[in-house]
Amino acid sequence: METQKIFCPAKLNFFLEVGDLRPDNYHNIDSVMQTVDLCDIVEVGISDGNGRINLNCNLPELCDPDTNIAAKAAKKYLEEAGKNDVDVFVGIEKHIPVAAGLAGGSTDAAGVLLLMNRMLGMFDEARLLRIGAALGADLPFCMMRGAARATGIGDKLERLRPLSREIAIVIAVGGERVSTAEAYRTVTPGTGSADRMASLFESGDIYGICSEMYNAFEKTIPGMRPYVPLAKHVMMEYGAIAAMMSGSGPSVFGLFGDHDLAERACDDLARRGYESFVSFSTM
Repeated sequence: METQKIFCPAKLNFFLEVGDLRPDNYHNIDSVMQTVDLCDIVEVGISDGNGRINLNCNLPELCDPDTNIAAKAAKKYLEEAGKNDVDVFVGIEKHIPVAAGLAGGSTDAAGVLLLMNRMLGMFDEARLLRIGAALGADLPFCMMRGAARATGIGDKLERLRPLSREIAIVIAVGGERVSTAEAYRTVTPGTGSADRMASLFESGDIYGICSEMYNAFEKTIPGMRPYVPLAKHVMMEYGAIAAMMSGSGPSVFGLFGDHDLAERACDDLARRGYESFVSFSTM
């Protein structure tokens, strides 16, 4: 069986406004997002067969191909390609915390689509992005990677200059996780715009970026998950330029100009029971 592997990076939201609910039950968003080098590893193998999807993951609770979005992505690709003469093996080595607002499931599914298209070569980039969007709002960005402004449901993307790798990013996740559906039920639609944040990414102004960081979910989720404000407090105590929740939470990330302080903050958070990581932006 031919197999290939791909690193699938986590996603952070530096700006996230949630707009009105659409007829398709998605919300419009306006967001600036950046991938980081906290990654899962996805492996795909293709062999002669009859369209069967075989899934293996180091987390047993994610091994059901009927519910795992990466396995669904493999099935969707075969359906769109009209191929029923191959079997697909999907292997996932998870490192990104699950249900943490880091797009861990979406990035795995994006990796599957990228690998399958690399191996089978059925679609151009635009078609592949549309296939991803049909599976989940974060998939198009997870396939593009780097930095981008996302509008619509997250499927309309404008590539931006990535965050400088001189900035260390501490990511911490603690306690009970938050389902995306639960988070969206709590949020109040707003009308904020990511125009300025997009401009700041393009200019590389890290202090401007930190001053404009915004997440609509921070209006509700921290009150439901007290370890969110605690993680932010610890990061700021260690000298973070800014700290904020990512996506629908409960992950928190802080930006550090001093890498030693970032490591110390990460260690302290780990002692307090958080899953914590020091990460850097990816292209």
